[in-house]
Order: sequence, then C-alpha cells, then structure tokens
Amino acid sequence: MRFLLLFLMLFSLHARSDVYRTAYFAEFPFWESPIQPYKFATPLTKDDALKRIHIEVGYDKQNRVVDIQTRQGTKFKTLGHFFDAMYVHAVHTQIRYQDQREIHEFYNQSGNQVTGWGQVWQKIYHKDHRGRYLKMEFLDRTGKPVENSWGVAYYRWQHQFDGSVIEERFSQTGELKVHRPGFEFQRIRLVYDSEGHLRLMQNLDAALKLLASKSGASQYAYFYNAEGLFSHWEIYDDKGLPAIGPSNTAGEIQENLPGGAKKISFFDKAGGPAMHWSGSAQMEIKNDVYGNIIEFSLYDSEKKPINGNSKYAKIVYVWDKQGLSLTSQSFVDQAGAPTLHPDGYSQIRYFYDAGGFLTELHFLDLAGQPVMSQNDKAAVIRFDYDQKGQRTGINKFGTDGKKL
Repeated sequence: MRFLLLFLMLFSLHARSDVYRTAYFAEFPFWESPIQPYKFATPLTKDDALKRIHIEVGYDKQNRVVDIQTRQGTKFKTLGHFFDAMYVHAVHTQIRYQDQREIHEFYNQSGNQVTGWGQVWQKIYHKDHRGRYLKMEFLDRTGKPVENSWGVAYYRWQHQFDGSVIEERFSQTGELKVHRPGFEFQRIRLVYDSEGHLRLMQNLDAALKLLASKSGASQYAYFYNAEGLFSHWEIYDDKGLPAIGPSNTAGEIQENLPGGAKKISFFDKAGGPAMHWSGSAQMEIKNDVYGNIIEFSLYDSEKKPINGNSKYAKIVYVWDKQGLSLTSQSFVDQAGAPTLHPDGYSQIRYFYDAGGFLTELHFLDLAGQPVMSQNDKAAVIRFDYDQKGQRTGINKFGTDGKKL
C-alpha cells in the first residue's frame, strides 16, 4: 500500500509540468465552446502587463499551457464581467497532462485549491490517440461526478471528416442541455478556420440535419478583425436566410473604441437597427486605465440613453484606488439620475477582508439606506470562508440587521 501511494505521488508530480516560459496577454477573446479550453489575445510585454489587468500564461517544455493566472500588476485579479471569464473559473488555473487526460484545477489568491463553475473541483478532458478532445466531465471534491452551474455534467464531442465538430452537453440524468444559458441550440456543429476562430455554429437534430430552434434561428456566423478579436455575428435559418435569434436580433456588431471601450450595435434581418432583449439598440462599455469596467450604458438607435427592460440606462462601477476590488455598483436612468434596479435597490456596496476575499454585500435604496433585494431576499449578505479561502457559508440579514 505504501509503495502504491508513493507511486501515485510521484506520478502526480511528474504529470504536473513545470513552467518553462511565460507569456502575457491583455484579454481573453470571446469563444463559444470549451473544446477550446483557453484562448488569449493582445500580447503584452511583461513591463506593460504589470501596469494593467492581464493574463499570465505558463507553458511547459512541450509548449503546452500548464498555468493560467489573472492578475493586475503583481496581484491576483478576479474577473467575472461579461464574456471575459466564461470558461475561466478562478484567478489561478493549473493544468496537468496524464496520458489521454487533461486535468484542470482551480486555485484562489491564497494558493489553495477551490471549486469553480459551481461545485466543480476538477475539469477533466479526455482525448483520443490523436490528441483530440472527446469528452469533458466535472468532478466534485470527493471525486464524484457533478453538474456545473449551467446544469451540465459532461460535454461530448464527435470529430467529422470535414473538420467540423459535433458538440452535445448532458445533465447527470442524460438530458441534452443548451450550449449556453439563455440560448436555444442544443446539439451543435462547430466549424473553425485555420487560425482557430469559430466561423459557423449550427443547430442539429439527431440525424445531424439543420434544425430550426424555437426562435427560428439555425445558424450563427462569426467574424473577426485583423487582431483576431470578435467583430460581429449574423443569424440565419435552416435555409441560409437572415433570421431572428432569442436575443430578438439578427446579429450584432462589436467595435473596439479608444481607451479599451467597446460599442455593441444590434441589427434586424434587413441590416437596420434592432432592439435587443435588453431593451436597447446599442450598448457601450467603458474601462479605466487598468482595464476595469467603469460604465455599462444602454442607448437607442440614435445613441440616446434609454431605460432598458430592467428600467435603468447605465450601471456605474467604482473600484478601490488600486483598481483591484469592486466597491460599488450603481444604477442610473436615461436622465442621468439614480434609479432602482427591478429587485428594489439603487446601489450595491462590496466589502472585503485583508486577503481580498469578498465578505459582505449591502443593498441600498435611493436615500442610501438598507433595502431588501427582492431576488436575494436580504439587505445584507455575509460570506464565510474556511482557512484555505473556500467559501463555506452565506448569511442573510434584513434592514434591521437581524439574521434571516
């Protein structure tokens, strides 16, 4: 037994490759499927990386990615806004290669392994003899199968002779799941170009024929700029004609503006302006010098502020002086005045401990007083952690400060 344990320890150490070289990037580009475990964009020098939010990527001697860290300067930085962290679940990810398996594990800023994407302790890819991904499954901290926060227990991929890939996602009960929450495609064909950019995603039936989703959409076509960043996408039906997707648009155009800002415009089947399901025809994202989002604004087709379906026109984000931690999130109407989120609050304030872990959320009304969040059913939420920084509990309190 001792020999077996020693062998397993040595095997594990051997499988965890050392970092041979390090590269730095400014962002994660948008990507649609975890058949690409990671994608990076906008290379940086080390000196430039230390001035802003960046991704530090470690490669082993075989040029395989073995270490991914999200940082601001020299400190770990938690992401989580919009698409930048869709398949990145912690500030530090380590990757081990064992035969035809690839094991991803998540670590917090204290260096301790934690769960991510829900209660996922390990994300495990299985490969064929050619090194192609066939399956990805999730295990909890006890080594048992678990669903991620999207209700998916495992992904399955089938590689076609034409180079495309068929992807399916299943729950623990075998239910076929949508490719992302809020969308309609279930069984999909993915077509990539020589640069690894997704160019076409199609919704398929069990016979692998084009299938119209509930909205009528069957195909998404993707386009990129010269830097390899997503620029726009278009929606088509099963006959190749423009169609409306679940977002109530036929596609969107994304423009990169000076200072790291982004503008997103939505269009209809004729190419004219369309109202997105958010209640806006355009969105704009502004960032600070570090790359933190500081404003998310909604506009009509004439670039006038508009109260979207959530009854606000802008979200304002405030960060600490170092730009590391979000301290507040406020909601503003189309006239520029503070307004209420549909859940009944006007502002959320965030509090952290000395280690940088989020410890409290406070919901405030227009007068700056505690108010109950209708969705969270609390005015104050406090988080508990164990000695390793793993969240262990959530406590909710009312406007009177009493525990609920």
